[in-house]
Amino acid sequence: MPTILFLHGAGQRGSNLDDVKKYGVPKIVEQRAIFFLLSISPQSPCSEYWNVERLNTLLEQVIVSYPVDPDRVYLIGLSMGGYGTWHLAAAQPERAIAPIYGGGNLQAARNFKNLAVWAFHRDKE
Repeated sequence: MPTILFLHGAGQRGSNLDDVKKYGVPKIVEQRAIFFLLSISPQSPCSEYWNVERLNTLLEQVIVSYPVDPDRVYLIGLSMGGYGTWHLAAAQPERAIAPIYGGGNLQAARNFKNLAVWAFHRDKE
C-alpha cells in the first residue's frame, strides 16, 4: 500500500490525538469512509520537536508490520512538521516529500538532488 507519514505543526503537540486531526492528511482521513493508503500521523510531545531517530524507528516498524510498498512512502509535514520532513528526508533521501512551510539545513541540500520534492511556502511574511 502507498503510505503517508504526516507530521503536524507545533500547535498540535501534546497528548490529545484529536488535535492531530485538525489539519492536513489526518483531517481528510477522518472525514472519508474509504481511503486507499496507509496514513501515519504521530503526535509530538509538548515542548518537543520532531526527532529523526524516533521517526525512522516508527517508519521501520510500520514497514515490517503492515503491507507497505517501500517505494511509495511519502513524507508530508506542516510548519514544525515541514521542518521535520526536511530533516527526515536529509537523513533518508529516498522518499518523496511535500513540506508545507518549514525549512532545513542548507548543507543537507545536496542530499535532495534525486529526491521528489513538492514544497509549499507563502510569498510574504
